[in-house]
Amino acid sequence: MYADGWTRGVYGRKGGLEAMAGELGLRFSGVEDPMDIVAALKREEAKFQKQIDALQQQLDMVRAAMKVLRGDRPNSGTPAGRKKRVLSAAARAKISKATKERWAKFRAEKKKKEKA
Repeated sequence: MYADGWTRGVYGRKGGLEAMAGELGLRFSGVEDPMDIVAALKREEAKFQKQIDALQQQLDMVRAAMKVLRGDRPNSGTPAGRKKRVLSAAARAKISKATKERWAKFRAEKKKKEKA
């Protein structure tokens, strides 16, 4: 025992394993065997791991809900349930020709209005 009333344990901390276990909320009343302490710590670790897994599952559900509400698409890069539409070269040329004709007509009408 040191002058401050504490014992330095295996880890060089005040109170050793018992103090560390106390910080975790474990109580070792009259336990002298370090293996019992290790077993209790392993049980606590397993309990914490279950809590972590449950929280991770909840977090995944929240993130999925956020994606749905924001309208995010799946990571595939294509809209869900629909294939990418592809136009043939002939169809693109036909659309381009029609657009040019429409603009030419619009400009011709505009010129007529300016002269009149």
